[in-house]
Amino acid sequence: MQSDIAVKIEAALIRRAAEQAGYVGITVQDGCVTLTGRVDSLRERRLAIDAAWPVPGVREVADQLLGA
Repeated sequence: MQSDIAVKIEAALIRRAAEQAGYVGITVQDGCVTLTGRVDSLRERRLAIDAAWPVPGVREVADQLLGA
């Protein structure tokens, strides 16, 4: 289940911001998603966070992204 959540978030990231998807790491533990990696703008940070929330099973999103 946890890996299914990560796969769905990654797919959403690719749809929303394909150029950034490779720079964002996704880990899931008990519905808590942690985003790591590097973004170049506040827009990219927001896209990554917004991609995670709608995925079924996500209860919390922790933003540990570096950059903007």
